[in-house]
Amino acid sequence: MLIFAECCVLFSVGLLTGVAGGGAGLIILVLGTVFVGPEKATMFATIVMLIAQGCSAIRLRQSIRWDIVRWYAPISVPSIFAGTATMKPLPILVFQRLIGTVCILFAAVRCSGWESAVPKRRWLLFSQIAVSSYLGAVVKGAGLLGRSAILSSLEKDQEVFVATSAMIGTFQNIAQLCLFWYFSFEWPQPFDIGLTVACTPIGVFVGHAILPKISKKKFEYVQVGIIFLGGIYLLISSFFL
Repeated sequence: MLIFAECCVLFSVGLLTGVAGGGAGLIILVLGTVFVGPEKATMFATIVMLIAQGCSAIRLRQSIRWDIVRWYAPISVPSIFAGTATMKPLPILVFQRLIGTVCILFAAVRCSGWESAVPKRRWLLFSQIAVSSYLGAVVKGAGLLGRSAILSSLEKDQEVFVATSAMIGTFQNIAQLCLFWYFSFEWPQPFDIGLTVACTPIGVFVGHAILPKISKKKFEYVQVGIIFLGGIYLLISSFFL
C-alpha cells in the first residue's frame, strides 16, 4: 500500500510540475519524510524535482526563454552551495521544524494573493535571486515565491513560464545533487529512485497534455492545501511525537 501511495505522489508531483511550473518541491519534501525519512527527504525531493523539471524542460524546450536562463542560473548556483553547506550541521528536529514553518508561510502568502515586487535595479534583482536560491537550497521549494515573482514579471505566457522555470530548476537541482555528493549526504534507496524515474515523467507528460485545458488556479489550491497540512503535521510531530 505504501508503494502504491508513493507512486501516486510521484505521479502527482510530475503532474503539478507540468501544469503549474512549481510548488511540487515542498509537497514531495513533506511526503518524502514519510517515504524515506527526514534524513533523506531533501535528497529525495531534489532527485524527484530534477526528473520532473528536466522532463518538463525537454518537453517544452522550444518555449524556454534562454535569455533569462543564461543570467539567472549562474547567479543562483553560489547561493545553492551556501544553502547546502548550511544544511549539513542542522539537527533533524530543527530541520523538520524549519520545513514545517516554511510550508505554513508559503501557504499563507499564496492564499493572501500577495506578490513581491521585482526590483528595477540590477543589483537588487540579483540579490533577490541569490536569497531565494539560498532558501530553496535549505528547504526545497522555499525559493519558489521569489523565482515566480521574477519570472512572472518577465514572461506572461503560461507555457513559456513553465518551460523557463523548469530549465532553471533543472540547473539548480543538478548543482545541489553534486554538492550532496561532495558533502556525503545520505542517498535514498535505489528502489525509491527507480519509482521516481518510472512515475514522475508520466505525470509531467499528462500535465503538459492538459495544460491548455486546465485552470492553473485549481491546481494551486490543491498545492496550497497539501503544503499547509503537511507543514502542520511536521511541526506537531517534531514537538509531540
